[in-house]
This record gives sequence, C-alpha cells and structure tokens, in this order.
Amino acid sequence: MRQVVAIDRGNYWEVIADYSQSPRHAGLIGPVWAAEYTNSPSYKAMRDSQPGSVAILAPVGTGKWKKDWSAKYVPA
Repeated sequence: MRQVVAIDRGNYWEVIADYSQSPRHAGLIGPVWAAEYTNSPSYKAMRDSQPGSVAILAPVGTGKWKKDWSAKYVPA
C-alpha cells in the first residue's frame, strides 16, 4: 500500500500526493502516517491549501480513483 494524501470527493477519491517512494514514509503504517500528516507542521501548507485532505494508505498513486480503487474515475 502507498502512503498518500487524498480528498474524498463523494463519488471518488482524489489522490493529490504520493509519499510512498520516500524511504522514511514507506515504513509508516496507516495510523502513524495519518497522525503525522494531521499534526506535523511540515504538512501545514498542504492541509491549509487542500481542505478535507487526509493521509491514508491506498493501492494506487496520484489521480482520481473509484471508491473501491478498482480503476480510474471517469465522470459519467
């Protein structure tokens, strides 16, 4: 799973950042990654500029994805 920052857009997830290639981030488990993103001043600019963003583990990187992560989200 990848350590990403995503926004729940209702019909889909929008992954706006993928930190999984960073050796430091790659070892973080879900709750630790979420707490770091929520509390660290290092991510303050992203939190402020991207309301509703959360740190999660996801099977894919940046892009707009169906809620079940099965494929890219394509608006109807």
